[in-house]
Amino acid sequence: MPTDIDSARDAIAEASIIICQFESPVATIEHLIIAAKTCGGPVLLNPAPARPVTDAMLNGIRFPVPNRHELADLTGLPTDTVADVEAAAKALLRRGV
Repeated sequence: MPTDIDSARDAIAEASIIICQFESPVATIEHLIIAAKTCGGPVLLNPAPARPVTDAMLNGIRFPVPNRHELADLTGLPTDTVADVEAAAKALLRRGV
């Protein structure tokens, strides 16, 4: 829950990296990403199971680690070839990752 994130701000501020994935509620993950960004900590996101995300959420992620299917879901672009994957990754960069 987002309130759990608020009560863990000291730990978030001291963390070397924050690792999260989408098995938790999106509101909690989004709150965690914002808290980590505020504290200056890097966030690694494994976007599984894939779901739509806002640009504001992506803007706080330093290390996205999607597989190619999740990358396609995040960007709406095909990921069938290496060139497709590169184009989709560049699209994430343009969105703030």
